Order: sequence, then C-alpha cells, then structure tokens
Amino acid sequence: MITPLIEGDDIPYSAVVGDFVDIHEGDRWECIMCGNCCGNIFSKTWLDVSLRKHIGDPIDGYCNHHDQGNHECHIHSSRPNICRGYPFIIRKSGDHYKVQVHKRCNGIGVGPVVDLGSKALELVKYCEEEYDIEFIVKSDDDGVIRMYRIK
Repeated sequence: MITPLIEGDDIPYSAVVGDFVDIHEGDRWECIMCGNCCGNIFSKTWLDVSLRKHIGDPIDGYCNHHDQGNHECHIHSSRPNICRGYPFIIRKSGDHYKVQVHKRCNGIGVGPVVDLGSKALELVKYCEEEYDIEFIVKSDDDGVIRMYRIK
C-alpha cells in the first residue's frame, strides 16, 4: 500500500509536491465530503500508477470506488492509508520530518482545530504499518511537532 510519506520532491504524489504546505497550531480542518480528494484535482497524479494497483483505474477522473452522486467511498473501511491520511502528509525537512497539508483540500479552514500531535502519531502509524521504519514524535519548546526517523 501507499503511505502519506514524502522523502523528496521527485516522488510522484498527489497533485504536485508544491501543493503541500505547513500546517500550524490553531489551523482547522474537517472533511466536508466534497469528494475532491477522490478525483478531479488529483485525476492525473493522485490516482497514479502506484495507487491504481490498490484501487483500480479511475472512472471519469475519479477513483472507481467513489460514488460521485453521494460523495461516498465504497471501500471506506479498507481504503489505503494514503486515503486515510489525506490531506495530511509527513514530509522530510532537513534532519526531521513535519506534518504538511494539501492546500487544495476544501476542508482546510473548516471545522475543529487540528491536534497536530495526534495527527502526527496517526500518520506515523500508517507509515510504520507498511514499511520497516520507526519515528519519534517530539513537540519542541516552540510547540512545533517534529518527527525523527530512527529506523
């Protein structure tokens, strides 16, 4: 499966890597069930070859498990971790990793404040499940959440 982990700018991943931006304490996000993450803005890259082996070929630019009429996922309980983590990713930044968010997600700025510590732990869990890697998640004195790969 695929996880929400970006090691470098050359890895094909959702839209374009530059569409991912830092998320900060106090930022809000909630899934508004718009369905954009299942297609349209991602149709050329999000549903790329590496993800297709798990979800099949897109239909009209959408994941073939996405019900466009109801904005529902037919494999929601067994969807790939990349879908579970969206719109958040773990991205390498110097000697550590940080949580970033896809700036084109319509749920950004809506809903409750994101708990970055919990979100980082959730994303790390997805990565550790699928790869033989481990992270340490730390909150620095300035409140910034950073992850360090230890294995």
